[in-house]
Amino acid sequence: MTLMEDVISSERFGLGWEFTREGYGWAQDGWYRETVTGWQLDTSGFVRYQGRFYLVTILTTENPNENYGVSTLTTIASDVWKFLKP
Repeated sequence: MTLMEDVISSERFGLGWEFTREGYGWAQDGWYRETVTGWQLDTSGFVRYQGRFYLVTILTTENPNENYGVSTLTTIASDVWKFLKP
């Protein structure tokens, strides 16, 4: 939890951007450039909704570049946020 709470703002995207900004959860994001399949990006976190915590994970693969993957994760996390937002 400590690592998930202390993500620096420049590395906060996906669930880390949407949910932690509003104080509804903790998240950690990750990325790796695979030489064959391109950028692999993920975001995982605990999301509080109606008094309960849920574990949410979004995985992407074969992103043409890091920014594309960040944008994809943040868009999906935003859609999840719209559904779960109190």
